[in-house]
Amino acid sequence: MVALDGTACLPRETIGNKGFGIDTMRSLRLPVPPAFCITREVCEQFFADPAAGIGCIWDDVVQNIRWLERETSRTFGRGSEPLLVSVRSGAAQSMPGMLDTVLNLGINDAVEQALARSRGPEFARDVRARFENSYRRIVLGGNEREAALATHSHSCVERSKRCSRRGTLHVPLPTAAITAWTLYPVPRL
Repeated sequence: MVALDGTACLPRETIGNKGFGIDTMRSLRLPVPPAFCITREVCEQFFADPAAGIGCIWDDVVQNIRWLERETSRTFGRGSEPLLVSVRSGAAQSMPGMLDTVLNLGINDAVEQALARSRGPEFARDVRARFENSYRRIVLGGNEREAALATHSHSCVERSKRCSRRGTLHVPLPTAAITAWTLYPVPRL
């Protein structure tokens, strides 16, 4: 696992094209959000033995989330200025349409309420729905059409809350397609 702070200097084959781009832009001091990357080697371990793979890196994931909190002055899963992250799988080469992103990881009831107070209830519901739809579609393998319909149906969103709390976050793509997962904050809301 590596922080993409502009000093990683790792090849695309290790951190994926997205991670490589973020690290390069940060090295040039361009205004891009901080990120961290779960490297290809860790992804290979995960696909070989999912239970052991996530167990081996969980402390590092938590440590890197804390780093993102410090870098962004936000808190993950709590607070009036919550840190929401996007999780993206990546490959050394661009693969348009093949690698999806889980949006707004970190949303929960308390964060949704905080967003409703600061940005309005419709905005907060939309953030929650985008997370649940992307999680259901990518992680749980849900139907894309159903996910799109759920965006406009609060009752569907309420039902999906139970669904989104199950399982370990992973991206069900062929092993050959995955180089790395990059986690980066959602831009300031």
